[in-house]
Amino acid sequence: MPIAPLYPPDVPAIEGLVAELLNRIGCGAALLRADGAVLLTNAHLNAMLGDGLLLREDRLVAAAPRSQGALDSMLAMPDVPAGTAWETNFLALPQPSGLRPLLLRACRLPPGTVLPGQRGEQGRVATLLLVFMPEQDLPSPELPLRMMGLTAAEARLAAQVGRGVTPEEASRQLGITVGTARYVLKVVFGKLGVSRQSRLALLTARLAAMSGGE
Repeated sequence: MPIAPLYPPDVPAIEGLVAELLNRIGCGAALLRADGAVLLTNAHLNAMLGDGLLLREDRLVAAAPRSQGALDSMLAMPDVPAGTAWETNFLALPQPSGLRPLLLRACRLPPGTVLPGQRGEQGRVATLLLVFMPEQDLPSPELPLRMMGLTAAEARLAAQVGRGVTPEEASRQLGITVGTARYVLKVVFGKLGVSRQSRLALLTARLAAMSGGE
């Protein structure tokens, strides 16, 4: 027989914790119901609103009307089986200002996930939406890279190459020869267990996001 807790859960504290966790994500984030209603947004997303993405009456709206259908389709999409091509839950949303498109990713949450303090279907969360702004500088992934075994010099080069900088350009920025950059990059690949620059880019992006929310 399960034992009831001595004290009721502190719902406001849990709500605050959820909000703080969202703010610790190094990109825009929102929790949405299955019907598309927005339950919670983080500070990063609030700062992005107004160009490519708008929030109207608890609904996310594409600033470019021609993109609304694609946005609605992504948010209304049923659960995606594991291993499904990434294109099914990613969307590039144009920004009328001319900046590079916002990159959106919809992450399905387990059925029955409910936001603390909400009741029934009104608080049932279906989707975690992540929004990336390419123009915005991500936090540096150098510290977590060093925690993964890289030296300071290796982490600096890995961070540069992970952002899409070529080894040649990175060598100029870091004041080393191209040959040295290529050798160090080979060492970095070995330490991190990656074999391609695209995999390094994915890893550094994740580490940068983990470093965000200061």
